[in-house]
Amino acid sequence: MSINQFQNIIGVGIMLIDQNQKVLLGYRNKKDEPATWCFPGGKMDPHESIEYAAMRELLEETALDLSQDVASIKPLNTMIDKSSGAVKVTFGTIYQLSDERLKTQIYVTEPEIFERWEWFSINELPQILFPETEVMIKHYLNQPQDKNWKIYPIQSQ
Repeated sequence: MSINQFQNIIGVGIMLIDQNQKVLLGYRNKKDEPATWCFPGGKMDPHESIEYAAMRELLEETALDLSQDVASIKPLNTMIDKSSGAVKVTFGTIYQLSDERLKTQIYVTEPEIFERWEWFSINELPQILFPETEVMIKHYLNQPQDKNWKIYPIQSQ
């Protein structure tokens, strides 16, 4: 097996959390993949910072524009999927929503991937969660992780 046989992926996810400890999740129903609930996110583009990639993915998937507040997107953790046949690293980020009016800007922009966006209590989440989303939530709640994941917490400054 050659090292390039599998596509290596560097991704980013963004947890939007409001003042009531609710998180934004999208119902992802992409063709040829199992349906899951997930945070906005995706692959990083070359030369992007983690925060910029998270902001871009959020904008592309929900229409919520945080470009004027990128500095408030904070690193949460780095996740490595040890069960993958490729190097699969995802950077988790978090954004504390301070203005409830921003919620009105959110809508489905990629109907071929997402059916809807909804807010859920962090303690009452739907099933089934996208793997990286589940890891980010468990990390945020300080819960045990599956052995197939290596988690590196990031301390915000």
